[in-house]
Amino acid sequence: TYTGNSNVQMQGSWILYNITSLLCDKHPSATTTIAQDQPLHVPAVASLAAPTPPAPSSTSTTCQPQHTFPNHLFSINLVSDVQNQIRSSGGIQAILNTLQAYEGSASLQEINLKTLSILARRNEVNQQLIGYSTDENYAISGIGLILNAMRQHHTNQGVLNAGCQALRFLGFSRENRVLIGDLEGIQVLVLVLKR
Repeated sequence: TYTGNSNVQMQGSWILYNITSLLCDKHPSATTTIAQDQPLHVPAVASLAAPTPPAPSSTSTTCQPQHTFPNHLFSINLVSDVQNQIRSSGGIQAILNTLQAYEGSASLQEINLKTLSILARRNEVNQQLIGYSTDENYAISGIGLILNAMRQHHTNQGVLNAGCQALRFLGFSRENRVLIGDLEGIQVLVLVLKR
C-alpha cells in the first residue's frame, strides 16, 4: 500500500531487520530458553522497534541488533519459526519489491540485503523463494536484485558486504549457485574482491 513512500519503506525495512537480527548467533538472547507456553509473535517484537532507526552502517554486515529486547521473548527454536512466519506473511516478497522499487537508495538496499541474508540462513525454502521461483507470488529473482544492487552501488562498502553475505547463504542451494553464475554474479564478486 505504501510502496511509494520511502519513509514507510525504511521503517518497515528496519523493523524486519531488527526482528531477524535477533536470530543471529552473535545476539546474546538468541540462545535464551523460555517456557513452551510463551510463543513469540512477530507483531509483538515489531511493536518494540524504535520509531526512528539509526542509519545503517556502511562498513559492517555482522549481526548488530539496533535495539535491546527483553530476554523472555526468545526461545531456542525461534529461528525457523520467525523465518517461516515472515515468509508466510509475504515479508520476502515485500523485501524484493522494495529492492526493485528503491534500487537507487543505498541505505534501503543495504538493510534489505542484510535481512535477506538472515532469512536465507539455514532455510532451504527461503533460499529458493529469495533466489528464484516459478511461483507467481515470488516471480522476482532475488539474486538478480542483489547483483543489481551490488553493481549500482559498487562504491558502497555496506551494500557490497550485505550483498556478499546474502549470496553466501543463498549459495547453499544448487539452483541458486547456477543462477548466480548465469546472472554473471561471479564477475561481480571478483570485482568486489579487487576493491
